[in-house]
Amino acid sequence: MKLRNVTKNRPDIVEKFRPEPSSSSFQRPKNEMNIASGCPQFAEQAHVFNTDNGFVVDDTMYIEIMVDNSYEALHGLNISVQEMTRGYSNGGAK
Repeated sequence: MKLRNVTKNRPDIVEKFRPEPSSSSFQRPKNEMNIASGCPQFAEQAHVFNTDNGFVVDDTMYIEIMVDNSYEALHGLNISVQEMTRGYSNGGAK
């Protein structure tokens, strides 16, 4: 996940995480919602919205997300999850 610096005067903010297949966060919810997982301290709100830092320009920010659904990334996940993601690796066509 990348928060793009629009003005290019400072680096982007980048964070990566990998799902843990055995964690309830990455399984079908058994209650109203799953326990949150990911990057809870990705970027401080005050830093992001400070106009001098270049992350918000003209009320616009850019967030880039990369999802790795290669075999190596999916290996170990429930087979039904692997099957679901297979169709999205080529633009959604199955």
